[in-house]
Amino acid sequence: MNKRKKCSHKQEREVPGHLPRHGALQLKCAGSEVPGQLATLYFTLGSDKRLGPFHFDPQQSTCQSCELQSDWQREIIPGGVLSLEVELIIEHSRIEAC
Repeated sequence: MNKRKKCSHKQEREVPGHLPRHGALQLKCAGSEVPGQLATLYFTLGSDKRLGPFHFDPQQSTCQSCELQSDWQREIIPGGVLSLEVELIIEHSRIEAC
């Protein structure tokens, strides 16, 4: 006898706990060979949803992600266009000699 657990329609549509509820943005960049660099990342979704800053060391991390806190589909403008701006600022830290 097959004892499969039956799911209600509502349960089938639920997002599993390990996935972002509203999706996520992810940026993959080539790693840096220059030690001491620091990066700051901002995403702007639609006309006014600025996400960030996200700080990271490009030598140690080549992938940055940002979980969305609201439904990105609400940012689609007529014509089916979704505006996304990515701002990546690379800073060189100063190493001072003693």
